[in-house]
Amino acid sequence: MKKIFILTSVVIFLLTFTVAFAGCKIAAVEEAIEEGVEEVADAGEEAGQEPWTLGIANLTYTHSFYVPLEELLPQMEANYNVEIINKSCDFSLEQQFADIDNLIELGVDAIGVNPVDSVAIEPAVQKIIDAGIPVFSIANIVDVEGNVNAILEEYKRFEENANMIASYLNEEGVVFYVSGIIGNWASDSRQAGFVETIADYPDITFDWGPSDFDGEKAATLVEGWLASNDKIDAIVFVGETSGMAGLEVIKNAGREDEIIVITDGGEDVGINSVKSGDTLADALIAPDLFWWWIIQSGYKTMMGAEGNLYMPTPHILLPETYDVLEQNGMVGIEDYDWITPDEAFDQISQAIDFFGIATVK
Repeated sequence: MKKIFILTSVVIFLLTFTVAFAGCKIAAVEEAIEEGVEEVADAGEEAGQEPWTLGIANLTYTHSFYVPLEELLPQMEANYNVEIINKSCDFSLEQQFADIDNLIELGVDAIGVNPVDSVAIEPAVQKIIDAGIPVFSIANIVDVEGNVNAILEEYKRFEENANMIASYLNEEGVVFYVSGIIGNWASDSRQAGFVETIADYPDITFDWGPSDFDGEKAATLVEGWLASNDKIDAIVFVGETSGMAGLEVIKNAGREDEIIVITDGGEDVGINSVKSGDTLADALIAPDLFWWWIIQSGYKTMMGAEGNLYMPTPHILLPETYDVLEQNGMVGIEDYDWITPDEAFDQISQAIDFFGIATVK
């Protein structure tokens, strides 16, 4: 009986010590995080930036590319000494108009608009300008005088994707393309870059279909293509959600050794797929980098920027892939901007060093 009592006492002591120690560790971690945020905040304060408010009329909270923005907001707000109001319209144009009206009523200092439809949104952007609020469009050109376009070189990147896949296939084969949202400038520009360029290769058979950046729609498209085509050499996807869904379908059909896959999104899963050899290439859009760049673009817009702002988006591929492209004489290889998966992860981890307030000239 005495032995049982002693053993029980030891267990209770150890549990008590463990909980207390864990509590100390948690407190220490929380304190370190708070100190880190305070240090980041110093950057905005030391830059002499007065507090300001940035409104974002965004598309969604739930898509994998958009989730990191919510997670990064505290650090971004501290770094730029800004309050960020990020609204989601869930891809509804009507809701996006309402979100913009609300941001105007709130009297924010600048507004970023990620349009469902880059043409249909023009009256709302004009309304922002008429209210005297600096405005920029996110990853889309909105053709309204006074709007700043924060964009990627979409056409060029997908022109290069078309030349890349053509070169890798020695300019012959069967290629399919999964697009994003029809009517969205960024998605339409990618499609135009790919479709117009792949047409330069007469021995490549080509077709495409829209996914609306939806994984289930992309999977359904790929299932249909696999069922009706005994031979497919490559499928190019816009976005990681569509790409990973399509890749899974290809693997389930046992055709991963036959079909080359290119994705475009720069999310961790896409970069790791390049690294493992599951996909041929991706692009360093990368949510962390992209959203830091968007906040930087908002700051520049508030400070009087005009015209177009560009984010660099090198391709991500393995050195041996580049060697094949070079040997095959890929069109435009002399201007082809690329990095390895490890280099991509390094840049993502340093997003604040690329696009924090200290980088603004």
